[in-house]
Amino acid sequence: MTGVDIMVVCGVILATGWVQATAGFGFALLTVPLLLLRLSLEDAVVIATLWARSATSVTRCTLGRI
Repeated sequence: MTGVDIMVVCGVILATGWVQATAGFGFALLTVPLLLLRLSLEDAVVIATLWARSATSVTRCTLGRI
């Protein structure tokens, strides 16, 4: 991954995270297709899955619902 790829990933995560926060769903639904514009399918799915999993874990810990 180049520096540009990392910037694209960060931008996509930020944008789709905002959609998730606004609508309540749609993170992976939007993240994977947008990442596919720059990354391989395997990379896009792994990044989206890991990010969604970590965000869910942080949310659960901060809300105390473990």
